Order: sequence, then C-alpha cells, then structure tokens
Amino acid sequence: MPVSHVIAVKTMPVIKVKKGALKLVLVPMNPMYYSNGMNELIFEVTQESDGGFVAECLTESIFTQADTWDEMRRNVKEAVEAYFFDQPRPAVIRLHLMRDEVLVPA
Repeated sequence: MPVSHVIAVKTMPVIKVKKGALKLVLVPMNPMYYSNGMNELIFEVTQESDGGFVAECLTESIFTQADTWDEMRRNVKEAVEAYFFDQPRPAVIRLHLMRDEVLVPA
C-alpha cells in the first residue's frame, strides 16, 4: 500500500466583468482565510470492512489511507505537510473517527 495519497486543489473560480465581457479566472485561495480564521484541519476517518482506515479532510482536498491507526496518524501528517508545502501549516489536525454499527434487536 502506498504511504499516502494527496489530491490538492488550491484554486477557486471567480467570475470577473470587464467592459461588458465575462471572464472566468482561477484564483489561488488561502484555506486559513475561509475557515473563519481557525487554524485547524478536521479529518473524517472511517474504518473499512477489511480493517484499514480512510481519512478525508472536511475543508481541503486531502485524502489518505492506512492499515493501522498509528499509520493513519503518520499518513495524515505527511499529507498535510505535502499539501501546505509552500504556505503556513495549520496548528492543529483533528482526526474524527466515524463508526457505523448496526444492532439487531433480539
């Protein structure tokens, strides 16, 4: 299994009007600004049926996977470092483990 996978999309579309003409431009965005000044990333982590884990950031396009929880923690840190390689990194990374359990009444 690869150590981590990062998918990064760091632009947002903006429509500009200049002398009656519409123009679509991709503008770089700073994720620290649109999250209400919070310097925290939150990852939703789910456990797969094979026992592995998948993590998805809720505010950025960052995804990773791992076989164990310790490996997941390392992979998330590595993915965040890679995503923010040219800008300030968040101060806190929160991992939120989602667990879905179905109970059958007796």
